[in-house]
Amino acid sequence: MKKTVCIDWLSFTAHSSGIGIAPLLPEWEKHSSGQADTPRFGYRKALRYPSGMIVMFDGSTPSMGAHYIYSGRAIKTLDEELQDGGLSILAWHTHQAHKCTRIDLAVDVREDNAIMAKIEQMAIDHSWSGTAHTSTMVKSNDNKGSTVYVGSRTSERFVRIYDKAAQLGEEQDWVRIEGEIKGDSARAVARAIAQIGAQGLSNVAQSVITRVCNFPCQEWLSVFDGTPIEIGTPKVEEKQTEKWILGQVAMALAKFERQYPEKRILERLWIEVSDILGE
Repeated sequence: MKKTVCIDWLSFTAHSSGIGIAPLLPEWEKHSSGQADTPRFGYRKALRYPSGMIVMFDGSTPSMGAHYIYSGRAIKTLDEELQDGGLSILAWHTHQAHKCTRIDLAVDVREDNAIMAKIEQMAIDHSWSGTAHTSTMVKSNDNKGSTVYVGSRTSERFVRIYDKAAQLGEEQDWVRIEGEIKGDSARAVARAIAQIGAQGLSNVAQSVITRVCNFPCQEWLSVFDGTPIEIGTPKVEEKQTEKWILGQVAMALAKFERQYPEKRILERLWIEVSDILGE
């Protein structure tokens, strides 16, 4: 079994100095231009930035401030550079004294082909302990697996467990166990993680999820055994290698070709690469 943890959704409300004033942007979007998006929640303006971050502002009253939303996709996009599972995003907004209105904490379990089936059956049998009183299981119509919902979506703490690999159409064992936290609980959870850091993300995620539901089976207990869970970050080796080839390698080749054209370095390099590829 391989398990990792990350933040999969974040939203914050920030105070604003007046109606119509554009909100403060985090450092990773300061030099970006936002595209108009559909405003919600009573706001009159919304901008979507290259990362996927959405900012809504210009509410009917100054007290509405601005509202920032980071979907799981936006956090993953930013994490290709930040590489900390969403902690830098959380830290920036916490430092600005922005109020967290929702935070989703996801524990990903890979290389375990039994955990989803066990949870499905135990949810049907109502075999768990915790604050949640109800569960619902939904089977998708397009063969993208199933989702188990534990607790009420309207409560401040709610858990969903689903086949992430099936959702993405991938052939692997990958189950996501995700706690959705809102309201006062979201603010408390965000503060705790910001104060403790990487260790706090693992500890808080385990605590939040098992408080809602704790399934008495070995597969579940192996995930939530209290030991630190590694932060899951996007694989960037391929991207970094490509950047190195198109940057430093290309520059070195061009410089060599300019200084020593008689060496025919580009022609010889292509011959070498073709030999390696068997072409």
